[in-house]
Parts: sequence; structure tokens; C-alpha cells
Amino acid sequence: MDSNLKIVGIIGGLSHESSDDYSKGIHVLVNKALGGLNNAELIQYDVNFAEIRKDMLGNQWGKIGHYLGDVAESLTMIGAQYVAVASDTAHKIAPDIEDCIGKDRFLHIADCIGQRCIREIDQKRALCPELYGPNEPKRVLLLGTMETMTGSFLHARLEGYKLAIYTPDRTNMQLLDNYVSNELYHNIILEETQKWYLGMIKDMLSQNPVDAIILGCTELSLLYDEFNLAHRLEVLEANGDRPFAVIDSKQAHIIGIAQACLGQWKGSD
Repeated sequence: MDSNLKIVGIIGGLSHESSDDYSKGIHVLVNKALGGLNNAELIQYDVNFAEIRKDMLGNQWGKIGHYLGDVAESLTMIGAQYVAVASDTAHKIAPDIEDCIGKDRFLHIADCIGQRCIREIDQKRALCPELYGPNEPKRVLLLGTMETMTGSFLHARLEGYKLAIYTPDRTNMQLLDNYVSNELYHNIILEETQKWYLGMIKDMLSQNPVDAIILGCTELSLLYDEFNLAHRLEVLEANGDRPFAVIDSKQAHIIGIAQACLGQWKGSD
């Protein structure tokens, strides 16, 4: 078959509650760009999250890296020109995958988040430039699992985009991690969890206004998607008079993968 589209392999199932959304979102964006009956050319391999999660809790990251590296390599062997992992936390072993397939072929979620943050923050700041000093840093609140919020694997990559990263205090990080593990991984959405989540973010923004909130866990949009979280926080005047963006890592990744399918992707230098 003749096609100018690039083939992307996606490692999903981490958890399937989030990765189930990937193919639809990517197909929609590719079709929007090309029209007609065009859609993306994808190969998706869903792993059994129960086994991966057991190794995560056992701190067996080397084992996870070896396994997912093998999966990524197998995807390239059957035609994938790029590979993505549909999970923020699993990017802790991104170097293992890059060692197997090469850095240029791995679509790192932090690059997708960072590029989208810069675009949207610049757009927001342009609306009221008088509120910002000439050298004022771009501040972002990073939310996710404990591993993501405390580890360097997303932090360091995002800091490469000149973003100043804030995270909740240790108690709230642990609570958020518990809610993700015990509820969102199982598609359980509780009103009391949503109320706590909204209040926790509001309290953080009232002390440290930010330019963007990063939903750095692909399940967090189950609580509130980008639009609804931004709207609720704006009603509460949580960030004072400063505009802010909400960046869902899953949607940012989907956008980046669609760009790769279209041959338009440019990762970090």
C-alpha cells in the first residue's frame, strides 16, 4: 500500500482506562488534517497491567524496562517507525526503550507536554502582558502518581523547556497517588474525590499562581477533563487574575503522535 503516513506503535494497557482513548483521538486528528477517509496507521500492543503494576510496587523497574524495551523493539520489527508508551509513570524506563529502538524513534510524553505548555502559556500571557515581568519564569503545577511527581524522569525533560515545576506537598502527593491507584485505575469516579482534588488544586494556586496545570497521569482526566477543570477553577478565582492553561498529558501525547503520523513531529534537541 502506498501511504505518506508514518506508522506508530503504541504500548497501552497501563492502564487501559487511559490508553483506550489513544487510537480514537489520533485517528480524529489525522482525519482532520487529511480529510476524506484518511486515518492514522497504528499498531497497538496492550500489556497486562496487573503484572506491570506488581513489578512497579516491587520496585522492579529494571524488569519493566527490559520487558517494555522488548515490546517496543518488536513493534519496530513489524513496521512501526515511531513508538509511544501510553502512560506517564512508565516513562521512568524511557531510557531502556530508547536504548532498544533509538531516541529519535521514541515519542516521549514529556516532549509533547512541554511543547504544548509553551504554546498555550505564550498564548495566555499575550492576553495580558502587563501582568508579567520580562524574565518571569513559566510556572507549572505537575500532578500525577507519586513516582511521577517525585521522580526526575518527567521533571528533567520538562525543565529543558524552561518550565519551573511545582508539585503538591508530600501528604497531598500520597493522597493523589492513592486515589489514582485505588479508584482511577479501576474507572471509579467518586464525588468526594473530585471535591478533594479541586480543593487541593485551589489551595495550591492561591499560594503559588501558575501558568499551567499539567495532568501528568493519563487517568487524571477521568476526574475532570481539561475544559471542566479550567472552568471550575476559574469560577473559584483560584489563580487570582492570571490566566492559566490545563494540559492533559494524554491529549498532549495524542497530538504529538498524530504529528508523527503526519511526518510533522520534532522532538527535543
